[in-house]
Amino acid sequence: ETAKQMGKRSRAAPTPDEYPDIRRRIAVCSVSAIEKPESKGEESLGELLDYARLQDSQVCQLAMLSLQAVFKDILPSYKIKSIDESDMNLSKEVRKQHTFEAMLLRTYQSFLRILFKKNKSGMKQVKMTACKCLCKLLRANYNFNYSSDLMKQAVPMMDSKNTEVASLAMECVKELFRVDKDG
Repeated sequence: ETAKQMGKRSRAAPTPDEYPDIRRRIAVCSVSAIEKPESKGEESLGELLDYARLQDSQVCQLAMLSLQAVFKDILPSYKIKSIDESDMNLSKEVRKQHTFEAMLLRTYQSFLRILFKKNKSGMKQVKMTACKCLCKLLRANYNFNYSSDLMKQAVPMMDSKNTEVASLAMECVKELFRVDKDG
């Protein structure tokens, strides 16, 4: 059963019997998105995003951690620029690359929205997982699109009452200042 089917069925937590299948499905989607991002990426990332949106904390956290690892592997080290209609007379291969990059931006932005929401509300464990994912993504992809949005989330976390969150955010921002010479 996919995450979408579970979400449509009810917002109730999955039963303990369903957890092994869910973990297996998350693993399959993660591997598929990493091995074949151009052909399987959108479908696999979409399913992982659906799992991350679920209210069940175990499933949500596993999906967030998996998505963070997948994006860390498949995002390019450069900013993706949007293309306009005048660029559509490009070669088939270049258009294919632009289509793939547009999918990456859409799914990455969707994931960031989930992280931002979970970081602000929810259970303590889920918030902590969202915080860890935000910081890891910012460290790994500080030159990629939406890095300023990630920074806007990380800076207030440095003043968190939760010392673990504050420390994690502080180390992340400190590391960025050390490695990002362009600012």
